[in-house]
Amino acid sequence: MNTVNKPSNYLEFGQAIRTEVNKYFITNNLRKTGNWKLYRKTIVLFAIFAVCYGLLVFANLHWSINLLLSVVLGFNLTAIGCNVMHDGSHGTYSNKKWLNKSMAFTMNIMGGSSYMWNQKHNIIHHNNNNIEEHDEDIDIKPFIRTNENQPRNWMHQYQHIYFIFLYGIAALWSNYVLDFVKYFTGKIANHQIKKMKAIDHIVFWGGKMIHVVIFLVIPMFFAGVLPTIIGYLIVFGLQGMLLAVVLHLAHIVEETSFYTSYNDEKKEDTSGLYHHLSTTANFGTQSKLLYWFIGGLNFHIEHHLFPNVSHIHYVEIHKIVKGLSKEYNVQYHEYPSLLEAFQSHVRHFKAVGRARKLHYYPAHLSAGKSLAHA
Repeated sequence: MNTVNKPSNYLEFGQAIRTEVNKYFITNNLRKTGNWKLYRKTIVLFAIFAVCYGLLVFANLHWSINLLLSVVLGFNLTAIGCNVMHDGSHGTYSNKKWLNKSMAFTMNIMGGSSYMWNQKHNIIHHNNNNIEEHDEDIDIKPFIRTNENQPRNWMHQYQHIYFIFLYGIAALWSNYVLDFVKYFTGKIANHQIKKMKAIDHIVFWGGKMIHVVIFLVIPMFFAGVLPTIIGYLIVFGLQGMLLAVVLHLAHIVEETSFYTSYNDEKKEDTSGLYHHLSTTANFGTQSKLLYWFIGGLNFHIEHHLFPNVSHIHYVEIHKIVKGLSKEYNVQYHEYPSLLEAFQSHVRHFKAVGRARKLHYYPAHLSAGKSLAHA
């Protein structure tokens, strides 16, 4: 486990980040939400979806072409989730609330639930990242042991080999199992979720039905049952694998820390700055293609510090946060490339899977807020 050293002037460090980031927006006269760059990307991604879907369902092409189109569609839905849905869910896609909700609803069309995602990701994960029994993202028990605070069984010594196959069913498991568990229990991890209004119930069930109609019923009618099932598994198996890799490389690697509880004695760090720096890592920040494809989620530290800012600003905010971290001698976790982060992810799983002793790491601060919300 790696911890972030807290300098004696930590309050000055946090204030310096806030000041410089605010200066960036004021000096450049920018909104914190998306702009034409994000809207143009949305049009491109939606167009790719329409072309792939139309050809797969209505064109009756050779199976080899349909296979390729299914792979492209899997990548396309991943990009829509990381760019459009994610920004919309955080309310950073636009300054218009209805547009943010519309973009967040793409989650429902892809089979998930924007309501459950908001509870699980925006509220619970962002305030409890890498805290055992509070952050569902690190709870893949009993199949995977993500950290040494969790019980170990015999299969975990092989988890660095088979984990990628579990990632392949992640989206389907979440859409068809976990969403309903949350819906009927009203809980995510140890957290009671916000009571759903009538419209939330309608959107939940309506979204599930829309997904089934779009991706199963209509394709089966026009393209056949077996081709539809095969294509569906390829598309959403690939999407689940890619999303799991992207999200886990930001929190489950060798450099990041894991905790078991809150430390109420250190509530002075109300920004949660050190918690986010300790539990989060960036990767491949020099790759423009990666940044474009996954909506800046490779700048994950900046995302956790400023979740109410659109990803189109992460590159510039990254320069500020990383620069000040170096100036104040605060550890900043970053892997040069996606490959190096993935290799660290695998090594972490291998080490944790073989470690027999449980090490309980007390959290070093209270529940993590963001700098943007402090």
